[in-house]
Amino acid sequence: MDAWTASTGSRHDFQWSDCSVEVKAATRRADGAVLHRIQHLDQLADPEEGELLLFSLLVVRDRLAHNTLADLVDRITAGLRGYPQSGEEFAHKLSLRDYNPAHRALYEEPFRILGEHLYTVAPGFPRLTVDAFAGGLPVGVEGVSYVIDMAVCNQWLVASSPDEWGAGGSDSTPIVDLQLPEQGAGLP
Repeated sequence: MDAWTASTGSRHDFQWSDCSVEVKAATRRADGAVLHRIQHLDQLADPEEGELLLFSLLVVRDRLAHNTLADLVDRITAGLRGYPQSGEEFAHKLSLRDYNPAHRALYEEPFRILGEHLYTVAPGFPRLTVDAFAGGLPVGVEGVSYVIDMAVCNQWLVASSPDEWGAGGSDSTPIVDLQLPEQGAGLP
């Protein structure tokens, strides 16, 4: 739970000592494009330590699907039942993101997952950072955001499904391990 830092104003959504992960979601467009809006210049800036990964989630609204935000929160909450401190921290971080269980009906819209892709944000990856502007941003320019077309990002793709995330690269180290520890093992 400590790694989920988006609610506390950090530059990346999840941060570990060896990597950080920025999470973006998009809905399917009629032309098939997967576009992600990057809200500020720090969002894809290199982390202080380790590598940066971008998780791209592609979804479509689907009345017959079974994926809702409320159900996801329920599943995570159930998985944390043996870890009261982490469960409380999860609930607190949700509240910082304006999630309120009293408004559950707002989070019941079902989505079908079309794609889950993990990219390494390495040299050449299409991004803007403060460093891209020699001498800083022009006077009076604030709040820069931009859109990335994921169609040009295939050379940075490291996993096309959650099953591949733990497979690791050529050295067989896990790319990202998002598993909960066994019951009773305690959380970091």
